Amino acid sequence: RSTQGVSSAASDVYKRQSLWYKVGSSFEYPGVTGISHILEHMMFKGTTTTEAGEFSRIIKQLGGSENAFTGRDFTGYYQKVHKDYLETCLKYESDRMVNLMLNKEDLRTEREVVKEERRLRTEDNPSSKAYEKIGMQIFGLQKYGIPIIGTMEDISNISTQDLKDWYKRYYKPSNATLIIAGDFQELKTKQLIEKYFGPIQNKNTTSESKKISHQKSYKDIVLKDNVSSPLLVMSFGNLSLIHISEPTRQEAISYAVF
Repeated sequence: RSTQGVSSAASDVYKRQSLWYKVGSSFEYPGVTGISHILEHMMFKGTTTTEAGEFSRIIKQLGGSENAFTGRDFTGYYQKVHKDYLETCLKYESDRMVNLMLNKEDLRTEREVVKEERRLRTEDNPSSKAYEKIGMQIFGLQKYGIPIIGTMEDISNISTQDLKDWYKRYYKPSNATLIIAGDFQELKTKQLIEKYFGPIQNKNTTSESKKISHQKSYKDIVLKDNVSSPLLVMSFGNLSLIHISEPTRQEAISYAVF
């Protein structure tokens, strides 16, 4: 653990670094749905010390690969490179944790990319539309009812100020977990983590949540589309793990893990 709170884990497989932030679509609320995913896209733009796309270009020149992903409870970034280039990854990853530049032109470009993703993955996919409707009917447009990609209306209206506020609130060492797997020296690696993440000050911010009144409905959902065959989806309510006995909880966890 670094002095500023970045927790870390390691494994001896090969050199792969990933940085996970504890923020995703379940942290969002109407007006900014999809913001975690849009910010993920914007993280590949420039910082105050690097040009747009420089990090990706360097990783490619080193023969490595990289990508990012957004979930309901997390947003992650990873690089897979030769062990000799671990410091390069740490340097660039720590830089964009604190020095990201967010401007209207980059947002305008990435907004259109994300809108096309939504059209492809949800609006042109009948089964995806059905699951999205089920989530909203159960949870409403809050927490796990919020689509990871966001609503088209919010994607179209999220501003650079919204992104700056989200970035400031959640992108900090104390809200991040760094995972490094592969052939590396543990002591040297910890020193490198301290070197690049240690000086970063944790921003004094708290997560923002907005409770929305929602009445759960069990009405049938009927969607009509041009499909080759009909699709029937049945969804059942169940108890949370915190409301069941310990033996049953452990059994449920074992199924989930293995």
